[in-house]
Formats: sequence, C-alpha cells, structure tokens
Amino acid sequence: MVEVWEAPRCLTVVGREPEAAPEALCRDRALTRRPAVDRRLDGDRVLIDVTGKAMYVLNPTAWTIWELCDGQHSADQIVGELARRYQVEEAAAGPECLAVLRTLEAAELVVEVDR
Repeated sequence: MVEVWEAPRCLTVVGREPEAAPEALCRDRALTRRPAVDRRLDGDRVLIDVTGKAMYVLNPTAWTIWELCDGQHSADQIVGELARRYQVEEAAAGPECLAVLRTLEAAELVVEVDR
C-alpha cells in the first residue's frame, strides 16, 4: 500500500521558534534523535523536548522523517526513503524534508553522528 504524500510539517506550539539552522545541513552524515516525549494528536504527533520548554506538532510525513533519524540515515538517505515510500520525486520531497530536518536540528532534537 502506497502512503499518501503530504508535505512534511513541523509546527512549534509551545516555546519559541528555534533559530534558523545553517543552510549547510550536512546531508551525508547520519542523523540521530535526542531524547523527547511523543504523544498522538489525531493524525499528527506531538513531540516535546525533554526540558519541557518546547513542543512541536509533526504531521505523518514529518513523523516519518523523525523516525528515520535513527543514527543510520543521512539527510540524503531520508529524502530518498521518503520518495520511495510516498512514490514522489526526490526533487519534490527534498526541499520540504530538509526544511523539517533543519527545524529539528535548530531545536537540538536531531544531531549529526559519526558512523
């Protein structure tokens, strides 16, 4: 079953918007999640940083991005996996996926790791 593509969305609902992460997100290094609490909210997921100072709502596509930040996938690999799962072109998925990754990185919820 093909999942329906919805542009990934990550909204800050508590706390302040994270300052913009540098445009030069390292796209070939693996990304991993920092500890956070998550809860379901209808079809979306709420992500709360462990300090409780910020809360983000991620739609299902953005949640897939979060899950793929497992220490094994780079940003480029995450874009490729989204394109495969949702059967969209990488050129269409890439910019929006990278924007979500930059938001999560700026919020210090996702960090680069050495493999």
